[in-house]
Amino acid sequence: MLLGIYGQWHGDPSGDRRRVVMDLGLALSHDALHFHEPIRGFRFVPAREQPDSPTGFGPALMQGQGMENVGERTLYWYSLWRGTDGSGVRLVSWPRDRFSALQPFHPAAAEVVSCLVEVLGGPVRLYGNASGLGAESQPRHGASER
Repeated sequence: MLLGIYGQWHGDPSGDRRRVVMDLGLALSHDALHFHEPIRGFRFVPAREQPDSPTGFGPALMQGQGMENVGERTLYWYSLWRGTDGSGVRLVSWPRDRFSALQPFHPAAAEVVSCLVEVLGGPVRLYGNASGLGAESQPRHGASER
């Protein structure tokens, strides 16, 4: 799988480029030809109000060419789209291996099935974070026999 970071251009209806806001988005490809957003419109790195952004312009970011797992962190380098005032390269980080999310297309019949997890020894605990659950939607585990 190929991970791509791109500039999400949010233009102003007036056409005034000073009002453009540009977040960084996430795209994936399984063949390096066709890309898709795993979550449409997801802001991988939101622009918001970045320190040292030029006054009078919308916040806008530019994707970098560096991403690396270092120890227990994933690091990504980026910069401001506008300005040459020495604001330089910026760094954002997350806990390692945290790029995943699931969202059902049809919440009434949602189900997630993982691949087989082989336990080679000792007791094992699997953890999952879930949000947006209602009274009739609770996580549960089960085992299938084949």
